[in-house]
Amino acid sequence: MNDKWVVVNGSPRKGKNSDYIIDSLEQLSVFKGRSFIRYKLSDLSVAPCTGCEFCLKRGYCHIEDDFQAIVESIRVHKNIILISPSYNYNVTAQMKCFLDRLFSQYEFYTGGYASRLGEGIRSMIIGVSAGDEEGMGYTVEAMKKCMDDLMIEVLMPYKYMGTKRKPAYDNPQLVAELNQHFQVAIENSKY
Repeated sequence: MNDKWVVVNGSPRKGKNSDYIIDSLEQLSVFKGRSFIRYKLSDLSVAPCTGCEFCLKRGYCHIEDDFQAIVESIRVHKNIILISPSYNYNVTAQMKCFLDRLFSQYEFYTGGYASRLGEGIRSMIIGVSAGDEEGMGYTVEAMKKCMDDLMIEVLMPYKYMGTKRKPAYDNPQLVAELNQHFQVAIENSKY
């Protein structure tokens, strides 16, 4: 079992709910002995997809930025955590750029496609919303759909809602709740 998890954090804010949730995950017994490789997209350069289709012809994205390092890390460690707050009912612009660039990881052939990332990858998806389920909108669904299409196992998506009323850092039950949720998810993983 690989003991490293690649964390792709779509929040542009520092030290707030998404960061606190990731910090809390590292405390969980389910992650004991495992380490996180963190990528905070707002601190990196991940340009938007230009739709040039270079990747269809050559098998990789030609844009030179931090995206390639993240993808290589996912390919090597086979564990990924995607976290994004809900901005206007969807993932942040930073996460959207990352998800769009993952298009370069599809291998198209007549009648279908495969993932260039390889097999045996599992993911955890976390959506964070100031409001309720309606306010979460498509945040979790957008990340999950991308993982599904790349044939990456999605372990029980997690939604943390109501951050305006109860920020993650003011929730004493958060660590226990996360531990219970992800313990079940990892136990049910096929990898």
